[in-house]
Amino acid sequence: MRRIFILFTSMVLVVTSCVRYQEPQTDKDKPSEDLVLDFAFETRTERTITVTAIIELGKGAAGVLFIVFVENPYGEEGERNSEILPIYQGYTEASGKLTIPINIPNSTERIYVLPEYAGFGPMLDFSTKDFGESLSLDFKGTQLPEGTKTKAATKASVAPRDAIKKGVNYNFYTYYTESEYNAADGVLDSGCELVSYEALSTEFKSMVNDWFPESGFNYSSELTTDSDLYIASDDTEVWLTYIGDGGYSNNNPNIWNSLYFYTYTDATKPNATYFEPGLIAKTNAIQLTAAFINTYPDKTASGTKVQLLYWNGTKYVSSFPVGTYIGFALVNFGYKKSNGTVGFNIERGKEKFTTHTLNTDGQIHGIFQWSDLYQCFVLGMENYNVKDADFNDLLLKITTSKKADLAVERPTPNVSAPEYSYAGTVAYEDTWPDKGDYDMNDFVTDYQYDLIKVAGTNTISGIRVTFHPLAAGASQVNGFGVQIPILTTNIASVTGGTLEDGQTLATTIVYDDVKSAFGGVEGFVNTVHGKPVISASTAVIEYTFVTPLNEKNVYFSGINPFLYKAEDRGREIHLVNYAPTLKANMNTFGTLYDKSVPSSGVYYRMDNTFPWAVDIAKSHLTVWKYPREKINIKDTYTHFGGWVDNPQIVWYDATVADNIVPENIFVNVEE
Repeated sequence: MRRIFILFTSMVLVVTSCVRYQEPQTDKDKPSEDLVLDFAFETRTERTITVTAIIELGKGAAGVLFIVFVENPYGEEGERNSEILPIYQGYTEASGKLTIPINIPNSTERIYVLPEYAGFGPMLDFSTKDFGESLSLDFKGTQLPEGTKTKAATKASVAPRDAIKKGVNYNFYTYYTESEYNAADGVLDSGCELVSYEALSTEFKSMVNDWFPESGFNYSSELTTDSDLYIASDDTEVWLTYIGDGGYSNNNPNIWNSLYFYTYTDATKPNATYFEPGLIAKTNAIQLTAAFINTYPDKTASGTKVQLLYWNGTKYVSSFPVGTYIGFALVNFGYKKSNGTVGFNIERGKEKFTTHTLNTDGQIHGIFQWSDLYQCFVLGMENYNVKDADFNDLLLKITTSKKADLAVERPTPNVSAPEYSYAGTVAYEDTWPDKGDYDMNDFVTDYQYDLIKVAGTNTISGIRVTFHPLAAGASQVNGFGVQIPILTTNIASVTGGTLEDGQTLATTIVYDDVKSAFGGVEGFVNTVHGKPVISASTAVIEYTFVTPLNEKNVYFSGINPFLYKAEDRGREIHLVNYAPTLKANMNTFGTLYDKSVPSSGVYYRMDNTFPWAVDIAKSHLTVWKYPREKINIKDTYTHFGGWVDNPQIVWYDATVADNIVPENIFVNVEE
């Protein structure tokens, strides 16, 4: 596939792959009739996904963050694996839509798309065989009945309510009558005087996500200070709004959790003995009361708001007295059917409290934060035994009619700009324009390219490139560099390297001598069996832009790594159809085995088919191993020669016995 990049600064400048090259001088610049111009030797395929974010009232939502993965980011217990990096992150436009262009490894079997903000439904995954070049997906949480409008919470005093005892193994209560919730799923009736609805803006959900991002260890995993709400004024009314599930539901659609609350004072603070056998009905024990019977987001709509009531020892009343603490408990499997009878449920150890002394692990499982902007508290709860400590397994908004305080204030996590990554391995044959031994191990390096966004926008503010060399099976001294599709005039800063002079596009020499990454050893490095394997250092270079660019103009495929002969800077080797830099000697094209046609944007082709460099997309489904010294890649990977006839073939997967000649692959003796 041809690479043509349009770059924008304060004025529009179009840069193409042939803008700097001389006009063709000889017949060698004319394409051969049988030259294959449409084959790019790619191990990735471009796809397009269009997503639409829909709020509870059926309208599109702007500014919703979506993330795309090519492997499941969730573990068996619903925790996010932070080592699995997204290949895209972006925000919906005013219509609620977002069009996502991605390059997925040919070995990809499933794609995973999820909204990062609560209230838009769970992650969706699908087979790559189920769609062609494009796919459209709608993301929406539980929808409210048609015609539903925002209903103000009750302001007048609510009539006192009785305590309705529930549960078998522990005493806990509700003030909702059976007519005020659906016995089949625990959903609260919107007609109940204690239930209302408020629209939660995307901006508010973005703030909540910044405070409680997924997969984080966002707060210390050893929190032993209570994180409860303190009522600082008499006659204070309290409302609790369900924001959503910050990710726990994605792999656990049958887990219906419940949320309870309780109150205490300094003199009556509870402890874990309340839950010891035989002390269930302990005098002055906490009154554990259901606030949300079912917190599963496919059952409870984001924005559902309930009024909490205070147990005064006789009745539930609408206002809380000064000096009262309010704590919360997230109960795993708190609502489920058993023998055809629906009821509340608590199993010791599966309830997680904001009061640390009530938890079996002695730690807190809830974090409160205060928002001056929205004049509310936000509570994030952790369902696990602080396994990932992101405190977003249940997210809630709390508002009060009078002053309330936090038992303890904690700093919010540092907000990271969204970024997405492409990773793989590039391997070179350094004899261009000659064919050489074609063992493709003269320089082999893993890479990761990270595109960094401006938070809340679909503009790219910088690029980070990381290289970890694996082998250097060359007798000559080679250098290695990388060019990114950004004008040098739009580069604000570079860390980990410097820009090369005389280049229009930002170019950095990563290694003057690739063997310096291996400590400067001589001879073949990590390509000959029986010799010690030498580990290499990693190079990380980050570019920040003067003017952020629309993501449509900054492509992964525009990042252009290249090898060059150290004693002849102009002798560059690039991936197929990637243009050489301004330092390249153009007179070498078309000589020996090279069939390049610079005037047509055709570069680094051998015999109309084979390249001097290959890019292997990294995937958890495949393992690429390069040939050992002096062994032709065609004699190592049996289907390499058929690649041009079958672009989707995963010829490079060394775990497939039919793909390889095992004795021809270099194997690290430490593996």
